[in-house]
Amino acid sequence: MLKLAEGIYQHTIAQFVNIYVIAGTDGVGIIDTGVSGGLVNILRRELPKLGLAFEDIRHILLTHAHFDHIGGLKKLRAALPTAKLYAGTRETPILTGAEKLQVAPRSELRGLAWLTSFGLVTKVDPTTVEVMLNEGDRLDHLRGLEVVNLPGHSVGQIGFYLPSARLLIGGDVMFSLPLFGVKMPLRAASADWAQAKESIRKVAAMDVDILSVGHVSAVVGGAGAKIKALAARIS
Repeated sequence: MLKLAEGIYQHTIAQFVNIYVIAGTDGVGIIDTGVSGGLVNILRRELPKLGLAFEDIRHILLTHAHFDHIGGLKKLRAALPTAKLYAGTRETPILTGAEKLQVAPRSELRGLAWLTSFGLVTKVDPTTVEVMLNEGDRLDHLRGLEVVNLPGHSVGQIGFYLPSARLLIGGDVMFSLPLFGVKMPLRAASADWAQAKESIRKVAAMDVDILSVGHVSAVVGGAGAKIKALAARIS
């Protein structure tokens, strides 16, 4: 696993999807759950390498309800029935089944984005959210992470910011690709494109040095300049 800050680690599944491990003062926290129940086996294998145990997981945090972030949730919850699920207040109705997952209206899409929209998974298996998170909430038991609202890619996406390390775990607020740098998120999956751009501008105004998002590479050092450059390009 890649160490992002003291007690905070990123693990990339199949070289594409990221999950996060937080060694907290009240058990282990996991941010996002990948695409499948195979996450359980990954965590059983990887956590001991950090001196942690799978059974120490007490907190499951979600940035948003897209399938590649909640795919392992059902099996993880079955294996850890006492672990609490955390989600943003606006995203919670989607996770509980009270609202449908929104993606980009197909009428707004063209070309590859339009074609991609036909392959999107929008089904969400309803679950219970024990802890609803709001902007500015501070999770002292999970290294002091602070909740940041980052809607647009999903209606209620959140991120987690650690001021002491200037670290943002940002869900799919943007992509970070080895050859192309930081980019806008997937257009077809983004419910509100204008709001997605506003969230990028919001991150650009934050003091971010380390950026780790839902897919591929973390930007470890110098992330702020790259995010500001992206914010300047989008209109």
